[in-house]
Amino acid sequence: MVKGERDYSQRVIATMRPSGIIGGREIFFEDFESLPEHYTHTPLLFSVTTTDKEVFTGDGAGKFTLAAGQDAYLQVNLPPATPDVYGIEVLFRPLDYNLQYFAVASTVYTGTKRYRPGVQALYDGTNSLLQIVDSAYTAKTIATLGTGALEQGWHILYMRFNMGTGFYEMAQCDSTRLNIATEPLESTDYLSSPYLNFQLFGKALSSGASSVSFDNLYLLFEEL
Repeated sequence: MVKGERDYSQRVIATMRPSGIIGGREIFFEDFESLPEHYTHTPLLFSVTTTDKEVFTGDGAGKFTLAAGQDAYLQVNLPPATPDVYGIEVLFRPLDYNLQYFAVASTVYTGTKRYRPGVQALYDGTNSLLQIVDSAYTAKTIATLGTGALEQGWHILYMRFNMGTGFYEMAQCDSTRLNIATEPLESTDYLSSPYLNFQLFGKALSSGASSVSFDNLYLLFEEL
């Protein structure tokens, strides 16, 4: 284990704030205790749930309610940030076995470049997989999480990426954590004012409706 990082040998521990690395400074936190209507989201598919077992901590959690084959997103827009190393983490809970994927992604404009990192847990019909968005902006499998559909119950999904090097640093789902410093981010020359956003995505399998709740969404500066 890399010095300064927490060990996720167990599934998420309720008494502990999930964090990819100790020392990361929070620049954004959402616990979904009220409806954040100022976020961009898919109309009618995103809500805040207060149902028991759909909430990780507190009284509320975000939720996507999806028809068969349907997808949804939530986007948070933030001012540009200055450090190079970012971490994004979220807890999510499939509420059935029809969730095709749950993902967290980001878009960063530096003024001259656009970077679009992302990580997702996906069920391909046989196995549950951990994937990242590669340098060509396509999904790349980096680990098998298990056989069968994504399990009901809470999962942690996390990624860390480095704007200075243009590479990922880490991806994680539950106890599967990989150092991926050889994996480049998708990047494009793009003249724009500096800008930062990040998104959550969920999609149901074509075979059935699905819903997924999510809680404790963090964006971190992780330069130590």
